[in-house]
Amino acid sequence: MSSAPFYLFGIMFFAVFAFILVTSGFVFFNVNRAFRTAMKSAEQQMAEKSNSSKATQQSQPTTATESSLKCSNCGAGLEEPEEQSADGRRRCAYCHQWTNA
Repeated sequence: MSSAPFYLFGIMFFAVFAFILVTSGFVFFNVNRAFRTAMKSAEQQMAEKSNSSKATQQSQPTTATESSLKCSNCGAGLEEPEEQSADGRRRCAYCHQWTNA
C-alpha cells in the first residue's frame, strides 16, 4: 500500500489550517485596530463635551472688557492670568489652544 495519499492529505490539511490561521489573525488585528480607533474618537468627543460644558459654566463675564475676550476654539471666557504670546495670541485655560481673541 502506498503512503503517498496520506502525505498529500497531510499537506492539504496543513495548507488549509495555515490559511485559516493567517486569515483569523488578519481579521483579529483589523477589528482590534478599528476598536481602538473608535475608542480614541469617543474619548476625544467626551473630552470636547466636557471642555465645552466647563467653558459654558465658567465663562460668565464680570466686566465689559471680559465679554469680548472669548476663546475662538471652545468659547470660554479668557481671563488675565493665562499665557500671552508676543504677537498678541492668548492660550485658553480650558482647552489649552492658542486663540486670537
